[in-house]
Amino acid sequence: MKKNLLLLCCLFVAAPVLAQTSSDWTTANFERLDADQDGKISLAEYETFMHGAFARLDKNGNGVITIDEAAGVLTPNQFKHIDANNDGKIDLDEFMAAVTADFHHQDRDSDQSLSR
Repeated sequence: MKKNLLLLCCLFVAAPVLAQTSSDWTTANFERLDADQDGKISLAEYETFMHGAFARLDKNGNGVITIDEAAGVLTPNQFKHIDANNDGKIDLDEFMAAVTADFHHQDRDSDQSLSR
């Protein structure tokens, strides 16, 4: 899966302006994730945002995202990549594992935060 793709998809669902990488984030998107407004996005802030994104994708509120719910946000190949156990659904654990990996990939200086 393309690095940072999951963040892009979640921003599409949860925010009006899209982003490719942390360096490309608009001020509005960055501030949306930077809850404490310290100029950095911590892993905790990122995870909180992503829990909300999961809830938005889980349109029927049953605790999993189906391919139909993800349509228009994830391609079938992207969905399959996140669906680690290949059961045709993405549960919160699978989703959070993917977004956490995405966070760590974007944390290029390994300081446990993302900066603009």
